Amino acid sequence: MTDCFDLIEREFFKGPWVMGDQYTVADMYLFTLTQWLEGDGVDVKRFPKVADHWRRMAERPAVIKVLAADVQTARSSPNSMRVPRDSSD
Repeated sequence: MTDCFDLIEREFFKGPWVMGDQYTVADMYLFTLTQWLEGDGVDVKRFPKVADHWRRMAERPAVIKVLAADVQTARSSPNSMRVPRDSSD
């Protein structure tokens, strides 16, 4: 993962999004991949452009909505991994 993210950090982000000035499906996919870094023992802080991209993606209303729906689905499905409930539930 580190080698791949080194390449992404170095060669992409010629604009605010992965492919430049326009938001594309590549941004959605990179958001997902970035979430896997910690589990692979990679600190996202090593990649400042990727970390900034992840933050901007996480602030998008559509992403917030989808992530919230995923949590609700995980909580209500008996066959899914259990997501701990926080005190606000």
